[in-house]
Amino acid sequence: MKQTKLTLGEIYTLNLELFGNENNKGLLSQPLPLKVKYWLQRLADKLKSEVATIDEIRNGLIKELGTEENGKVQIK
Repeated sequence: MKQTKLTLGEIYTLNLELFGNENNKGLLSQPLPLKVKYWLQRLADKLKSEVATIDEIRNGLIKELGTEENGKVQIK
């Protein structure tokens, strides 16, 4: 399988396309052929772990570098 490097923004966009958001249904919620849905679900499983890792690192940096004022986080 060919490997492709994605930016963080591309990972988030792909995750949004597969799962959707409050207003839109994602691609995985659409009726698809079984084989296509299988491969998209495998991709989605890998994306979930990557997005979780990115969010964990981002939240750690915000706590480390940011200050909280009036319930809002300010980053210098």
